[in-house]
Amino acid sequence: DRGTGIIPRMDRLQTQLTWGWTNDEGGYSVSMSGKQLRCRPDPSILDPVTGRKIPPELAPKHRFPSRADPESYLLTPPPAKTEDDILYRPQLPGFSRLLGQRQSAIIVAGGRPRRGENEQSKPSSRNVDAPALGQRDAELLLSYMTVPYIRLPLVLTFFASDDRVHKLESPALRGVLDAVFFEPGRHLGLDATGVAPATCPTPHKSLLATAHGHLLSELRQ
Repeated sequence: DRGTGIIPRMDRLQTQLTWGWTNDEGGYSVSMSGKQLRCRPDPSILDPVTGRKIPPELAPKHRFPSRADPESYLLTPPPAKTEDDILYRPQLPGFSRLLGQRQSAIIVAGGRPRRGENEQSKPSSRNVDAPALGQRDAELLLSYMTVPYIRLPLVLTFFASDDRVHKLESPALRGVLDAVFFEPGRHLGLDATGVAPATCPTPHKSLLATAHGHLLSELRQ
């Protein structure tokens, strides 16, 4: 569709893919009927929340970014790869009670919007933009999310307490729990089955994976 850049439903005979290599992006390029295809959003598309172009460093790298990835809720660099990247941030998202994933990231723990955000995206009701989590709980949850291999029991325990279970009224937090439960995560190949890391932390991230997804792995134990 020329207006949206989204491929409409097509007959299978019209969907022949042509693969090539592009040195500019350092990866494969795929085209169909003379048009280049992408597995992630077009970088020229405007943010549906703010109406502005998304800065390259904040643009999603996948068509459907993981809701269990802490970087999905952090709107400013640097990236959040480890617990230390979370601990040294001056402000963390509060996972607003009535907003979705990207909108809730605008409201920091404590209820104040980040400087520089489009004020038109800020809800008018205080009940809407009230953060679901305080600074301490947001730091704890995001820290758990930086360790995909063991985050399922950590996040489940986090929400199982009496003072946090009601926080799941927030759509963003329900999305976090859903993703932690059902996203399979990195796949463990047959050649690595039964191989345990020799050091901690291990330089071989491929070993921190499961053969059938995190949920089934936890249920087996």
